[in-house]
Amino acid sequence: MHNGEVVLHNSGKCPFISGQEFSAVNDSLSSAGNADENRLLWTPEIERVQLQNYQTGESISVTGPLPNIYQDCRHQVCTSTFMSLPAHSHQNKSKSGHVMDELESYSVTNIRKEAYDYLQIFHKDKNTSEVDYKKRLEQVELEIEHTRSYVHTTDEIEYGGQLAWRNASRCINRLFWRDLKIIDRRDVKTNHDMFKEICNHIRFAYNKGTLQSSILVFSSRARMWSTQYLRYACYEQLNGTLLGDPANRHLTKAAMQLGWNKPETERTQWDLLPIIVQIDPNEPPSWYELPQDLRLEIFLSHPDPKYDAAIKQLGLRWVVQPYVCDKAIEIGGIFYRSVPFSGWFMETEIGRNLCDIQRYNIIPKLAVLLNLDVTTAANSQLNVDRLYVEINAAVLYSFQKAQITIVDHHTAAAGFIKFMKQEVILRGNTPADWVWLVPPISGGMSSVFHQEMLNYVVKPRVLDQRDPWTYYGPFLKHKQNLTLSTENKRRRRWLLVRAVCVIIGFALSAMKRRIPIHVLYASASGTAQSYAEQMVKRLKITGYNAILMELDSYPFEQTNNTRAIIFIITSTFGQGNAPEGGQKVEQWLHNVTNIGMNNSTSNMKRISLQNNPNQSSEINKSSLNWCSYAVCAIGSSAYPFFCGFGKLVDTSFQLLGAHRLAPFATCDALNQQYKSYNEWEENTVIALKSAYPHACSRKEDIRRSPLDRAPSLRREVSYVEQQVNLTKPLRPTSIPLTFNTNDSETIPSEPVGPFTKENSYLATVLQNIELTGSDNNINDFDRQDQQTSSTTDSIQSKRKVTIPSSFNNVSNDGYRSVRLIVLDTTDLNYYPGDHVCILPENTLANVNGVIAACGWQLGNKLLIVPCSLSSYTNGKYQTLRQILTNFVDLTTPLRPHTLNTIATYAKDTNEQRQLMELGKGGQRYTDWIVNSPTVKETLEMFRSIQIPLEELIQVRFLL
Repeated sequence: MHNGEVVLHNSGKCPFISGQEFSAVNDSLSSAGNADENRLLWTPEIERVQLQNYQTGESISVTGPLPNIYQDCRHQVCTSTFMSLPAHSHQNKSKSGHVMDELESYSVTNIRKEAYDYLQIFHKDKNTSEVDYKKRLEQVELEIEHTRSYVHTTDEIEYGGQLAWRNASRCINRLFWRDLKIIDRRDVKTNHDMFKEICNHIRFAYNKGTLQSSILVFSSRARMWSTQYLRYACYEQLNGTLLGDPANRHLTKAAMQLGWNKPETERTQWDLLPIIVQIDPNEPPSWYELPQDLRLEIFLSHPDPKYDAAIKQLGLRWVVQPYVCDKAIEIGGIFYRSVPFSGWFMETEIGRNLCDIQRYNIIPKLAVLLNLDVTTAANSQLNVDRLYVEINAAVLYSFQKAQITIVDHHTAAAGFIKFMKQEVILRGNTPADWVWLVPPISGGMSSVFHQEMLNYVVKPRVLDQRDPWTYYGPFLKHKQNLTLSTENKRRRRWLLVRAVCVIIGFALSAMKRRIPIHVLYASASGTAQSYAEQMVKRLKITGYNAILMELDSYPFEQTNNTRAIIFIITSTFGQGNAPEGGQKVEQWLHNVTNIGMNNSTSNMKRISLQNNPNQSSEINKSSLNWCSYAVCAIGSSAYPFFCGFGKLVDTSFQLLGAHRLAPFATCDALNQQYKSYNEWEENTVIALKSAYPHACSRKEDIRRSPLDRAPSLRREVSYVEQQVNLTKPLRPTSIPLTFNTNDSETIPSEPVGPFTKENSYLATVLQNIELTGSDNNINDFDRQDQQTSSTTDSIQSKRKVTIPSSFNNVSNDGYRSVRLIVLDTTDLNYYPGDHVCILPENTLANVNGVIAACGWQLGNKLLIVPCSLSSYTNGKYQTLRQILTNFVDLTTPLRPHTLNTIATYAKDTNEQRQLMELGKGGQRYTDWIVNSPTVKETLEMFRSIQIPLEELIQVRFLL
């Protein structure tokens, strides 16, 4: 390098470019598109760089090459973590606006330069004679002058392919680059012949299990649409879910647009996609199904029977060999865009394909089968890591058992370190992308983790390119037509939305009057936040106006306070302190209550206001008596200040006069944390429904703050009073019942798979057998018949089993039930790993009993006419009889808060009082539900209840 200019080593020997002429070429490059800034220096003279290996303590001295402007990064920004990298180009952008367009070539000047550089490398490494070298330069120059390009010889393309692999900075298995086989098929002219060569390539590369690394080279204008020969399809299903490998979602869609498809009833998550080829961009692509003998897959197994059973139940498998088809290689300025590469797997590649969340994501399914907790609450148990390791172990075990070549990540890493040392001796260094070379499992235990590296571009090279279906002409036209069609649908949908808004407008206005429930979180690792998000979903489904906020964002020091309901879910950081997102509230509570911020509850003593008038004044100023709250603290009992911040919040809120809506709870990461949280959530929602049935107050209550009322008029209403005071409006705001008499009864069509909770399969229960507990009766096959017996017989045959009330701890094993349920699924196809969710129907006797108890004649035709309550079912069930049969739970005993609401419909004072007593949720309620009274039996028990059928449905559903 002289004065910043590139000097070709072969320029003095080139028979047709003198030194002066070459300078002119350089000048033209410099004036076109700031080439000096974008040009890469392939053989610069730079100072040596020391790279340290922090594991062995060794230091190696390496050379470049390094780029001129990029300085190892693109435009001063490191792009090593990009999944796909655009190529370094000789110009800022091509005519199409892309960094490099597959169908555009370098300029003649650049092709000439790249050709001379590569031919010099070929001449030097292959030790060709000077005469042959000079003759080849003359031949290439003539070709470029006449055709603006040139054609490689077979030897040149073979060595260029090997060098491209050698220079691939993201490949860890380059130790064997000299053994790469190049299959030159640039003479292929048709799509059909392309597919035949691909089939031959698979047979050659598989080699009866002793896999061979190879590249199949087609002409520079050919493209493979398939990203790999063997890829699993991904179907977009009607319910929005994906079936198969999500990585191939767009490729599957492209294949289906070309005409490939499988009937919905035959689709699985392991369907191999066809091979899609395109010999020329001016020719349409063609797809071909692989012969059965080339569909090479391995079903995974595991040496440990426990994991083996779970893995086989999920039907896990993978293809035997990677055939990467979507990369391009550049050799001497010529781009080859269809160069399928065959190698062998490192086991972590398959492990990631199966376990990555954006791929098959099998860890949660495997955890269920192995009864392991993989929620964020159990992060400290490392169950996710354990399962990930076992999946990788299964991959290695399965391939080795089948005697098919595979390499583990430790062996591959050691091979790369050996390769890197060889390269330093041979050419000073090798490009290496540390982020990609460190394996995704046990990275710190890998030798490459501790090795410094330089990442740069050197040619010949492997590079990314755009997917061909993204610029295929017919697809683009179809997309434009689809956009127009979508716009028309959008207009029709808008008219429908306006009509629906008229119907539900009153519901929206009612929502605006509801008191918002703020769910606040302070989370260190995301666990508390995930629980808060779960609580918000629960509240919204129930019908409350729930708002999710970070704890520090809530204005506790507001001056014009209105009634508020607040749920706080928080973790702990350090010495019992608040995590990020709760530190401001912690400081505020510390200031107004003078409670130590890192003290446990045992040390949080209430301040005596009489002995500390200054503190009394400060607390009165910051009173929270306008607030109803509940606190759930997340932590680990392994630490001395277990749930310290949560305890501080609960104690401080009590001191500041806030009304505790539900008991304070701690959730221990070492003791089934998620179960403790679920119990707290259930009890909190029950308490909320009892105290604030609709979180909606009278207008004067909303306008006025509790602080505005005179102290003499302010009195805390007890929890029992809130439950049994019938002057309080306990009835929900229900949707008026209307019927569309223009429509006849809608009978759901026979469902077609795939079956989900929303698209259920109708099956008959053949057996329902209790397998565990004192009530086990393995021969009790006739329980189904008991459900259709008379009311008296049904009550007499019920077993006396104590059922815990909502206020007791329901995690006791005595209340659990394990059952064997046998279903008639004669015409149902299912696979290992499929899950079942049983959605039972209410019996005809139960449905008719409820209808009659609400004053309806069983033959009333309005029972089978579409009605307004179908909105609760998202339109799935249209009529009252369908809703009562399939949607509303008529068998579970009514909860206390529901009984309070039902009591308002009782006309008999004595029955009303009995219902109110049951609504207290005490021992009387526990005794009452021993016989598990259904909704029908409850209405028959309290005959003065006169509740409209539509309101009963909504009370049962909403509460």
